[in-house]
Amino acid sequence: MVILISLSLFLIVSYFLFGRRFSAPAILFIAPLILAVLDGFIYYKQWRFNLSCITSLLVIFGTLSFIVGCASISLFYRRGTISSVNKVQRIYLDNKVYALFFVLCILCSAATFLSIRQLVVSFGYPASSFSDIIGSYNELSKFGDEDISVHGIGAYAYEVVFGIGLVFAYLAARDIAIAHARCSKPCVLVFLTSALCVLIVGSRSVAITMFVAFAVLFLMFLQATNQLKRFSDIKAQTIVLVPGIILVAAIVFLNSLNLLGREGGSETSTPLYDLSIYLGAPLKNLDLALLEGTSQPSFFGQGTFRYVYSTLAKFGFDAPPYSTDFGFRAINGYFLGNVYTAFYNPIVDFGFIGGCFALFLTGMFVQLIYEYSYNHICLNRITFSSVVYGFFAYNIFFSFFADMFLATFFSTVALKKIVVVAFLIFVLNRFQLHEGKGMGVDEHLRY
Repeated sequence: MVILISLSLFLIVSYFLFGRRFSAPAILFIAPLILAVLDGFIYYKQWRFNLSCITSLLVIFGTLSFIVGCASISLFYRRGTISSVNKVQRIYLDNKVYALFFVLCILCSAATFLSIRQLVVSFGYPASSFSDIIGSYNELSKFGDEDISVHGIGAYAYEVVFGIGLVFAYLAARDIAIAHARCSKPCVLVFLTSALCVLIVGSRSVAITMFVAFAVLFLMFLQATNQLKRFSDIKAQTIVLVPGIILVAAIVFLNSLNLLGREGGSETSTPLYDLSIYLGAPLKNLDLALLEGTSQPSFFGQGTFRYVYSTLAKFGFDAPPYSTDFGFRAINGYFLGNVYTAFYNPIVDFGFIGGCFALFLTGMFVQLIYEYSYNHICLNRITFSSVVYGFFAYNIFFSFFADMFLATFFSTVALKKIVVVAFLIFVLNRFQLHEGKGMGVDEHLRY
């Protein structure tokens, strides 16, 4: 209960501290964490969800450190381009360009799928169906003791699909926020196509990344155009529609396992419990791990920089053994999964104070990206910083689930995606600035 009260106070203070912006990093960090705590209370007796003192202190001070890091940038950041939000214009692509990117998504997905099939077969896994192939690849890449992933043309093709998804999440969010029902349907189609095509690797998180990026960027455009300045601006139909969308998304999320070649919940589990494994259970896993005691890592930042060490090992450098299995847990016969929230790796690698400091630095970094992107989001071009913030928004939002931001940021995986995104933005902005036909401007909002 102390955690819930503290997080609720943090959320209220952050709402006003960061200018009532629903898309601010602190809001994205705290709000889902509160939902995770509430979800844990549903299984209070089954999970013994009376979290220990050390876990409570870690969550409270870790969250506070993140907020202070964000505030240290927000309070002193000079908003030099704030006047640009007074005129927000729609950005168009010619229908031929939309068609080109739609076809490119399909072709790149096919190339990735063929590479995955070849890799799966080489390890002796079944490859008789689409579900078998992507399910086997998901198992190989997530639960093996080797860093197994697609290489060559298939890997580059997948990065192109992912990059298209992020860029068109920006374009779709911008167009819908301005034009609403009159938005560009081809633009939305390309975004949805890419968001589904990234599922080719068997992981739902990549598709969720796209939709979270879209939602956060959509909020940023609504706020930047003064359509959403405070809670009172939220319309009644939105209050009804949003929970409905979340419910449908949860149902699709839980029922997508069979399609992706993965096992669903047990016969005795319920849809609510299956969802709780992803929502409230990570906090309990963190609690159990801290009560058992954590071992001293043999390498500096072994968990936090695990992808860095994995890359260094490929070049012959000394590195810890590669592993993505953090141990499945259960309590009183109830399965809890194998994720431990964003607080686990920092405290294991750097101790309590060092872990809080790592979260403080994380807050500073993401707030810097946010401030810059918010103050440039309404320029008459696709802004790189806004798309990057949309990419990292997923990692911030799912801090209640696992340490994704630090692990992702310090990895060649993120670097490759950012490079592809930068190239796509450069190309599309060149259409707008120099050709004047492929991309143009139609209408705008003034406030």
